[in-house]
Amino acid sequence: MIRDSLKLLLRMALGRYNKIVYQNAEFLRNGVYKVNKTGTIVYLEDRYDISNILASNMFDIKYNKVNLGITERILKKFFIPLQTDNKRIQGELVLLTSSKQEYKIFDYTNNYVLTVFSDYESFKNRKESMIYYKRFFPMPTIYNFNDKKRYIIEELVKFKKIENTRNNFKKILYYYFSYFQYCKENNQVEYIKISNLKPDRRYRFIEKLYESFSRDEVNCEVPFVRMHGDLWKSNVLLDENLDLKIIDWERSAVFPVFYDMFTFILNEVTLNKNQELLDEFLNGSYDDVLDEYYKIFNLQYDKENKKFYFKVFIMMMYRDRWTDCFEKCEKTIKDFMECNRLL
Repeated sequence: MIRDSLKLLLRMALGRYNKIVYQNAEFLRNGVYKVNKTGTIVYLEDRYDISNILASNMFDIKYNKVNLGITERILKKFFIPLQTDNKRIQGELVLLTSSKQEYKIFDYTNNYVLTVFSDYESFKNRKESMIYYKRFFPMPTIYNFNDKKRYIIEELVKFKKIENTRNNFKKILYYYFSYFQYCKENNQVEYIKISNLKPDRRYRFIEKLYESFSRDEVNCEVPFVRMHGDLWKSNVLLDENLDLKIIDWERSAVFPVFYDMFTFILNEVTLNKNQELLDEFLNGSYDDVLDEYYKIFNLQYDKENKKFYFKVFIMMMYRDRWTDCFEKCEKTIKDFMECNRLL
């Protein structure tokens, strides 16, 4: 019974891969396509060594790993033959994203990335975000928005591994000065009191964070603007000229002005086991940057109360990312906050 159920699920999954490949045949090179064992990548078998691609930090799919059991052997044998006329974009690899609202096709010959969206609303939101942010932040070149077919074509950045995280992190922070100035001058900022961010009573840890604020802190106003929302090392590329390119703006939303900075720091500690940036923040190395951020909005940054800002950040992460899955990461976040005396 279990084996029959697995086979049924496999047929459904493989049907999805077939559909994706043939629906996008105009963007793919001719050949035989296979699926990697996690079911997240469809690739041209005779063109690329998949292990080399997966070794790059562009495809960090650890969160998608599952125990496939007998399905792994079947997936390794699965293939899709594709034969069509020549086309301008010659994709060789399809990355299926965790959101299932989009997938990316990579053309390593002509250096294109094509993002295809499942619905028009997702496409429209991404298009608007990319047009908005490219005025302020370094991004890959955008070649085309196709409203009818719901896809975006961008430059495929041939990137190098970021070795000096600290220096590149500082470079990123300075791009926000002109952006925040624009937000202030164009009334694209909202000042929100901490009392208006009171969380639900679903998780005691988050509730305790809120209760730990003093009366003055609860009445404190924090500037909120549109932010990247998912700034971490894998979303920052270093091209062949050592210029930074920021990618993946799908989580862009309204957050506190320090949200992107702390997202990067948190991910460095929890994912990359790098404590350097957090230690520098706690030691005051970024006080000048945060002070200038706050001055833009006519507010004062309290460098003696760094815990306050990080607790606000964790509450926002909970609201944006962890509401439905906090039980899976609660211990990690609690240990992180306690070990670094941020509670």
